[in-house]
Amino acid sequence: MSDEYIECPSCNSIVPIGRFCKSCGESLIVAAPAKPPSETPPEPLVPPIPEEDVPPNLPDFGITVPGMEKLAFTRMMCKAELSVIQKDLDLLIKQIQSTRQAIQLQHSDKALLTARAEQLRAAFDKTKTRREELSRCTGNLSLEKAHTSFKEHEEKLAKLDAAEDSLDSAIYKEQREKLIANLKALKKELKSSIKVAEKWHKSMKKARRNIEKDSSRLDAKHKMGDMSASTYDDAKARIERSLMVLDVAREMLGEIIENAKKM
Repeated sequence: MSDEYIECPSCNSIVPIGRFCKSCGESLIVAAPAKPPSETPPEPLVPPIPEEDVPPNLPDFGITVPGMEKLAFTRMMCKAELSVIQKDLDLLIKQIQSTRQAIQLQHSDKALLTARAEQLRAAFDKTKTRREELSRCTGNLSLEKAHTSFKEHEEKLAKLDAAEDSLDSAIYKEQREKLIANLKALKKELKSSIKVAEKWHKSMKKARRNIEKDSSRLDAKHKMGDMSASTYDDAKARIERSLMVLDVAREMLGEIIENAKKM
């Protein structure tokens, strides 16, 4: 028999240690209390940038870049064409103003100039409509968002370090460790996004070469007489426009990549 005794949690009698109380028969084994949840759950690192749904009715650019994510391609092309369109609008405004001034001249062909002014006005309205369509699809790439978040965290770290002397040392250390952890996570995300963007940049260059080949095919068909002059001119103008916008988009993407690499 055991020489050790314990107080029964049920009847409070002092009884020998065992599985059951010799007095009331209840269990002497008391379940360990459940571990209370942490008062403050650990804060997660910087959350990953959520995938965005591709909006319906994306603008058409007449070209594709193989391997480039659709929404990223659309956003880059929208930004690029918007920069081109602004120049178009400025030129159209000047042409409309010049035409209206010419109409006021005494010996001008008013009928011809009026028709010209109406054509320019129609082109201006069409270009404005296109600008509105493109403006609905602008946005930043994941690389740009990660870059911005990284800079914001760097600024927070600099401010925290500047305020070190006025803060509780434990709190300062706690907040600094969180910022450092977030910066490391963002740095990793930046490197991954840069690699993807660089692949897109190369794909854009390849797409340009393919478009140039299409342009040469048009030239050949036109010279062989397989295509009318008006059809050729329209197709050629569309291709040249696509190349212009693609070049601007590729230049923009290159700048985004270089800025991200500086971090």
